[in-house]
Amino acid sequence: MAVQMTRSISEPLRSVGGNRYSGRRLLLVPLAIVALLLAGCDAGSSENEDGLNAEDVIVDVRGTITEVESFELVLPGGERLTIEPPGGVLERSGFSPAHLREHMALAERITLTYREEDGRNVLIAVGDAGG
Repeated sequence: MAVQMTRSISEPLRSVGGNRYSGRRLLLVPLAIVALLLAGCDAGSSENEDGLNAEDVIVDVRGTITEVESFELVLPGGERLTIEPPGGVLERSGFSPAHLREHMALAERITLTYREEDGRNVLIAVGDAGG
C-alpha cells in the first residue's frame, strides 16, 4: 500500500518548527553582523600624543614622478584633507611616490599620522591600512 502525499501550490513551505519566517530571520543575522562591522570600521581623523591620525583613500597626488609635493584624502564626512610630506618621510615609511599613486589608482586605504603646522597638515608617518 503506497501512501501519496500532496501539497497545494498555494500552501507555504514550512521549515522545521513550522515557522515560515525563520528563513528571513536567518538572513537578518548576517546582515546585522555586517552592519556592525562596517560601523566599527569608521575611518576618519583622530588624535593621539604623536599627532593626528587619519585613514582613508587617496584621491589626488601632486608632484613629479620622483617627488610628492602633497596628496589628498577624502574623509567619510566628505572633508578633503591635504597632506604635505617633508623630504624623506615617505621613503622612511617605505612609500615611494609610485607606491602612493598605486594606492590612489587602486583605491587602497592608507593610514597616516600628521601634525598641523602653520595652517598646513605635515606628514609624520604613512603606511598601508590593515584589512
